[in-house]
Amino acid sequence: METLHKKWLFGALSSVMFLCFFFGWLAVNQNITTPEANGWLFPILLFSLGISTLCIIAFVSKEKPIVIGGALLAFLPSLFFVQDAKFLPFLCVGIVLSIVGLFSMRRDMGLNMHISIRRSIHHGIGWLIFSFSLVIASLYYMQIQHASGEELLQKLSLDQTSHAVLTQALGLMNPEFRKVNQENVTVDEFLLNFQKDQSTGDEEVPAPSDEELLQMAGIMPSDPRAPQALTQIKKSLKDSTGSINTKRLVLEQGRRQLSGIVGVPLSGNEPIADILSQVIDQRIRTYFRPDVANGSASVLPFVLSVILFVTLWSLGAFLGILWRYLAAAIFLALCSFGAIRIQRVMVEQEVIE
Repeated sequence: METLHKKWLFGALSSVMFLCFFFGWLAVNQNITTPEANGWLFPILLFSLGISTLCIIAFVSKEKPIVIGGALLAFLPSLFFVQDAKFLPFLCVGIVLSIVGLFSMRRDMGLNMHISIRRSIHHGIGWLIFSFSLVIASLYYMQIQHASGEELLQKLSLDQTSHAVLTQALGLMNPEFRKVNQENVTVDEFLLNFQKDQSTGDEEVPAPSDEELLQMAGIMPSDPRAPQALTQIKKSLKDSTGSINTKRLVLEQGRRQLSGIVGVPLSGNEPIADILSQVIDQRIRTYFRPDVANGSASVLPFVLSVILFVTLWSLGAFLGILWRYLAAAIFLALCSFGAIRIQRVMVEQEVIE
C-alpha cells in the first residue's frame, strides 16, 4: 500500500510538472515566432508552477534516478519546437546544471534538523535560474538566427515587461537609479536635481547667450526668423522681475534634449525611469540600424539572445522568492491531505568537544 501511494504521488506530481513545462515551452515558442504574441506573463506562471513542482519531487523522492528523470521531463519538451543540432549542447548543459541545483537542495535538507522548504530551495535555485535562462535564450537564438534585419530590429524594441525588468536591473547596478524609480521622480524633478548636483555651492546657472537660446529652439543665427524667435524665447523664459528664469531654462533645455532622443514631446510630468528606458531602447536601435541597412546583421541574433539571457537571469532573482514560497505552499498542502508524512527519527551526529 505504501509503495502504491508513493507511485500515485510521483505520478501526479510528474504529470502536473510535465504539463506545465510543455505548455510553458509552447508559450515561449509562440512569443518568439509570432510577432503579435507579446505576453510573457503566462509562460512565467507556467514555469513557476513547474519549477516549484520539480523541487517538491526532488525533496520527496529518495531515489536519484527519479530526480534526474524530473529534470529531463522539465527540459525535453523544448525539443518539440526546435530542430537544430546546435541546440543540443545548450540543452545538455541546462539539464546538468538543473540536476546540480536539485541535488544541492536535497543535500541541504539532509543536513538540517528541521524541514524548511524555502531555506533548502535557496541553496539550489540559482542553478535552476541559470539553466532555464540559458536554454530559453538558446532556443530564442535558434528561432531568430535566420530572420531578416528589419524583423530583428523590431525585436529590439522593449515591451512593458522588458521595461520593468530593465528598470530593476539598472537599479541593481546604480543605487541612484533605484531611488529615482522607487520615488517615481518626474522628468522636471530629475533635471533640477541633476543641475543642482552639477553646480557647486550657491553657484547659479549663467545666463545663456543669444546664440545658445536660438540653438535651444533649433534656429540658426543666420536665419531671417532669428530676431523674432529670440524675442519670443526671451519672453517665455522671463519671470516676474523681467530677468531670464534659469530654472525654467534648465527645464526647457532638458525636455528638448530628451524629446529629441525619444522622439516624442515631453511635458515634464513623465516618470524619468520610463524615459531613461526609452532612451536606452533608442540608443540600441540606432547603434544596430547601420548594420541592418548594410545587410550585415548577423550579430543581432546573438546580441538579442544575450539580452534575453541577462533579462531572464535578472528576473529570476525576483521570481526565485516566489518559487520558494510556492513550493512551500504545495508541500504544506500535500502534508495537510496526508500525501506526505513527516516523521522524527534518531540520528547520530559528529560534534567537536
